[in-house]
Amino acid sequence: MRIMKHYLLACILLLLLISISSIFLAFASIRPVSTALMEYHITTRSPRVQIVVARYNESLDFLSNHPFNKCSVIVYNKGSDIETELPIEHLPNIGRCDHSYLYHIVNKYDTLAPVTLFLPASCMDQHKQYKAYSACVLALTTETSVFPGKIFQPSVYAAERHLSVDRYTATNSANKRKNPESVTQPAIIRPFGKWYNEHFPNASTKVACFYGIFAVLRDHIRQHPVSYYQAFLDQLSVGSNPEVGHYMERSWATLFYPYPESCVYPMDM
Repeated sequence: MRIMKHYLLACILLLLLISISSIFLAFASIRPVSTALMEYHITTRSPRVQIVVARYNESLDFLSNHPFNKCSVIVYNKGSDIETELPIEHLPNIGRCDHSYLYHIVNKYDTLAPVTLFLPASCMDQHKQYKAYSACVLALTTETSVFPGKIFQPSVYAAERHLSVDRYTATNSANKRKNPESVTQPAIIRPFGKWYNEHFPNASTKVACFYGIFAVLRDHIRQHPVSYYQAFLDQLSVGSNPEVGHYMERSWATLFYPYPESCVYPMDM
């Protein structure tokens, strides 16, 4: 009987080892999505995807690298002058990247590219690189809207409704050196939940596109009139550090709704 018990125990342990080994091998064989996207090679330049870059004091060197060099580019510059052959428009230093994006939509509404990829020039900061590369590759390969972001349950509104931002300092070191301000210009309607309900009363979007990295199909932008975007642009024009910018960051995917759920890419960062 004792021998039989030892035998059964040995069999159970062997089965456990085999199961654990199989699981380990299965996971080891999966190529991380981030690595795959960052190494995906786009061979031809796209006539359909344009990158809108919001710059303050960062380098633009990344735009000459793959996959960003497969797109046309327009730069909105709010900081120091920079030598570049890229099309560039200088704007007053208000509203951060969110203002630049909406400025582009409002002023280029009739001539928008089929797909517009919005990027801050700080997108090569370590914590933003993966999302920037991924969004660019996905925009080039799908040629439709791409909303990479954190998924909130049951919705962005429910999870973030109490948010107010009284102080914020730029995370990019070059930008912070040039402008270390931290006090925000408060939103007229706050906190975030009240503001969100005022502008999107029937929305229940789950994705928030942190860092201002996303792409939008022209048809999805034009679901709404230019006056719709102008109203948000006006809210961002109050100063260089508006609280509404943090609300917009959580609402980009709501702003352009509706669109297929396949345009949402969970990236918890």
